[in-house]
Amino acid sequence: ALSRAQVRNAFLRQAASWSAFGAGSTAIDLYARDDQSGTFQFFQEHVLHDDARWEAAKGSSRRFESSSDLVTAVAADPSGLG
Repeated sequence: ALSRAQVRNAFLRQAASWSAFGAGSTAIDLYARDDQSGTFQFFQEHVLHDDARWEAAKGSSRRFESSSDLVTAVAADPSGLG
């Protein structure tokens, strides 16, 4: 279980591997909805706090138009966070 602050740090690439959370040394694979998604807009406001660093960090994430596709991808990736 990660706190909201830990999720924010992962998505802003302040924590790039699971070792930052005491969970192994593999890189964190990020998964997010696309910028047009209301789900992502909520995440951006309430988790990322509209932090401008996301613009630089989002290039290292896989983006999805569909929540179900995102969930499927994260479930198949032991290093995934979405």
